[in-house]
Amino acid sequence: MPKQIPEAFSLIYSKSLETFFAVCQQRSFTKAGDAIGLSQSAVSQSILRLEEMLGVTLFERNVRPIELTPEARVLKEQIEAHAAEVAGTISRIREENALKPIVRAAVIESLSPNIAPSLVRSLARQSNRISILTGTSDNIIGGLLQHQVDVIVSSTPFNDIDGLSRYFLFEEPHVLIMPKALTQRQREWTWHDLQYCGLPIIRYLGQTASGSTIETFFRTMRLEFPMRFEADTSRVVFSLVAAGVGWGLTTPLCLLQCADIVSQMDILPAPEPAFSREIYVITRKGENQGLAESVLKICAGELQDSIVEQLVRIAPGCGPNLKIAVENSLGRRAAWVQ
Repeated sequence: MPKQIPEAFSLIYSKSLETFFAVCQQRSFTKAGDAIGLSQSAVSQSILRLEEMLGVTLFERNVRPIELTPEARVLKEQIEAHAAEVAGTISRIREENALKPIVRAAVIESLSPNIAPSLVRSLARQSNRISILTGTSDNIIGGLLQHQVDVIVSSTPFNDIDGLSRYFLFEEPHVLIMPKALTQRQREWTWHDLQYCGLPIIRYLGQTASGSTIETFFRTMRLEFPMRFEADTSRVVFSLVAAGVGWGLTTPLCLLQCADIVSQMDILPAPEPAFSREIYVITRKGENQGLAESVLKICAGELQDSIVEQLVRIAPGCGPNLKIAVENSLGRRAAWVQ
């Protein structure tokens, strides 16, 4: 949700400014309405009233996505600065009164089972209630924007959404998953070989983060594979590959999520040029930087201490292409796993 700081907006900002900030984030009246529970018409009318009251035009509506005018950018920056200042005051009041916050986090399905215990144990020391949700990246971003969660761990950075702070956590390569009957004929594959291997690719749905990443890579490399089978979960994709229906592409973390199926298929390095998936810790801009730092440190530590070792066992050869955020870093710096 475009509320930069929940308490700040409810205390000092009108619904019109909340709507204005939603449009700034989403660059669309329709998407802004979806985020805050209003119709496209209601959003449009609210912005028109605000423009009439201020005597300026706030958005260039004749382009897609819509653009902020210089006046809108100034207003947005002032709102962010003011909301952050009020949020800081609220945080100090809570600390002075020994009020521990409620922590609400959401983590992608491929990482959640392995990271949730460490998150809960570590965050319990600084909060009095913890909520850990699990879902696809496309689902959990909605919770962050609507203020249902405070921080997410996502395999999509959502660069097209304004008002978010993104911190790199982990990078992992895509690997090839093959039916055993196919690998008995050949152990090393090129993209050209796969196009003529006699079996179709089992795709992730294009609406999923995994599906979107793979399809983007195919378009970039101008690789064409017939569209025959697709599924929305790793377990279904792996089951189809294990049954010999086709081959697929996935990541080591997704394999770890369904370790019971892995022995029924072969895991090979993806052909060159290879491509990777990146995972980020994401918060609303100006909010919860301390929480983001804690989540980043906890997740990076668990990856380094436990999860990476399991990934290397389940997908041999992936180790040199695994990359973990440097501990305590909120930047893009990262360390290769040795």
